[in-house]
Amino acid sequence: MSAVIGWAENVRLTALGIEQSARIDTGASLGAIDAAIMKISGSDTPGTSERVVFSIADGKGGTVVVQRDIVDWIRIKNKGAAGTTRRPVVMMEICLADKTITERMTLADRRAFSYPILVGRNFLRAGRFLVDADARYTQAPKCRGLP
Repeated sequence: MSAVIGWAENVRLTALGIEQSARIDTGASLGAIDAAIMKISGSDTPGTSERVVFSIADGKGGTVVVQRDIVDWIRIKNKGAAGTTRRPVVMMEICLADKTITERMTLADRRAFSYPILVGRNFLRAGRFLVDADARYTQAPKCRGLP
């Protein structure tokens, strides 16, 4: 059964216990999380991944430092300017409505945007979500795990 969500919803980064607002973007394949990248460490061992250390706002005035394997790198067209920006892609577990989905997310500086998280098409497809373009904040995160 498909859950109907609005064009903006609150989501929970379940492993971190962080709840933030997200813009639902059916035009973007991958989602993005507002993150300040602190360090990227290369892998000297064949078969092991690069790692990224980044911080995310916790919604309470502080930040949480997170470390993840980089599963890919993508290039994103610069908005309003020529060229592209290279971004790391990590796996993140996100709760939207009553579904928890682990999906690929890019790390980006989204401070200039109204929503710190962008949920893309791949996530929507994995959760079988339908988007009501006239609605917003219709589904609170109801997944088990951290508050």
